[in-house]
Amino acid sequence: PKSAGLFASARSLGMGGGGPLADEAQSPPEPVVEPSDAWLDYDGLTMGAPDGTRRGRLGRDGGDAWKAQRDAAVRALETPPAGVHDPMVSRGMFDYRYRAEGLVEVPSDGLTHRVPLGAGDTTPTVRWRVIACESADVFREVELRNPFDAPLLAGPVDVYVDGSLLVVASIQHIDRGGTLRVGMGVDERLRAARNVRAKEDTAGLLGGDTVIDHTVSIELSSALGSPALVELIDRLPVTDEKHVEVTPKGARPEPERFTQAERGAAVRGGLRWEVIVPAGGRSAVEFSYRLTIPSKNEIVGGNRRG
Repeated sequence: PKSAGLFASARSLGMGGGGPLADEAQSPPEPVVEPSDAWLDYDGLTMGAPDGTRRGRLGRDGGDAWKAQRDAAVRALETPPAGVHDPMVSRGMFDYRYRAEGLVEVPSDGLTHRVPLGAGDTTPTVRWRVIACESADVFREVELRNPFDAPLLAGPVDVYVDGSLLVVASIQHIDRGGTLRVGMGVDERLRAARNVRAKEDTAGLLGGDTVIDHTVSIELSSALGSPALVELIDRLPVTDEKHVEVTPKGARPEPERFTQAERGAAVRGGLRWEVIVPAGGRSAVEFSYRLTIPSKNEIVGGNRRG
């Protein structure tokens, strides 16, 4: 009886075959995790596969092969919609964390998804813009102030009026407190007519120079039922030739210089007016300049420049 009792006690403590201690002795030892900066490389950490020995364990999967495979998978993703920009390129000089006003779910399908982050109210101002030296079309724009305490990233913008989609536009990044302009296409109710008059003469000692006086007149006509604020843009000709001279001679009303620097594409000789066109009426702008060249020379395409 004593032998049987000792034998039973030994089995219950795992000293015999098949007990708990015997099973633990056969299992591999737990890996020792030591502090290392490599564990801070989160892109290099992977979770073990469900059917492998590392199931549920976080480990380092080093090597350039895995990174190359990851980069190839990213490049193989579906091309984003037109107008979408990489925030790393278009964000400007700021970093910001956007908080969603609620829970959102993004499917892991490699496709582009639109996620709502928040809503804000602002009062838009409708204005019009025309570049008279390029086209007689007058474009309508909506100008509004960024209503968020956060910057707006570059990308496509859907404009709805009374619940109906009016236009899909694109914007550049707008800083906090900045002004946003959204183009809404050509407004056929406003038109611009640009006319140039030129008068050629000689000047200088023994008529050694040719002078061509240009007068540019621009007329804006409106079929709107209310006054319209139109931003009118034109330009003086510019030259880097030392024998050619362009001299402004005045304007009515007086314009301001326009460089277009805020759009990242600077221009030279730009002029800008803000003209109020009355409802169903007309408004006009006029400016003039003198072009002086040596009489023996002629500008390619003709001396008249309008």
